[in-house]
Amino acid sequence: MSPRLALLLLASLLVRACGYGIDITFYDGIVYPLGWTLAYWYSLPMKRILIWGGDVGEGKQMSRIAHNRCSLILIVGKDPAVAETAAAELYAEKPLVGVCAPGVDPVVAWDVGDINNATFVLHLTDRYRSTMGGPPDIAWNFAEITV
Repeated sequence: MSPRLALLLLASLLVRACGYGIDITFYDGIVYPLGWTLAYWYSLPMKRILIWGGDVGEGKQMSRIAHNRCSLILIVGKDPAVAETAAAELYAEKPLVGVCAPGVDPVVAWDVGDINNATFVLHLTDRYRSTMGGPPDIAWNFAEITV
């Protein structure tokens, strides 16, 4: 097989893997999304991250990733009991050793509301300063949007 053909086959496999949403698991047992660069992963400590739907499913998994990188997290869910439980579970887990700066504690806050409700979204912007110290650097959306 020629090197050029081998390269084309490898590229084809990578494109298919990306299309099927294959993820990568690192040493800590957490599944990281394919497509993240190492620079992005290293940039997460102390970032303010808003996570819509961060209390269940894939959103909760992403909340764990952000927490393990010592990010300041605001989880937004739909059910108060579920969101509070998810935030408590995350806060009980300790971030990876050496990721947080000395004397810095991770922040895990939560709120409940509907992403389709403009009044709630406006209310949420008021919470940024009190929970995360400012507007989010990153926003991830795992909420179900109804139209």
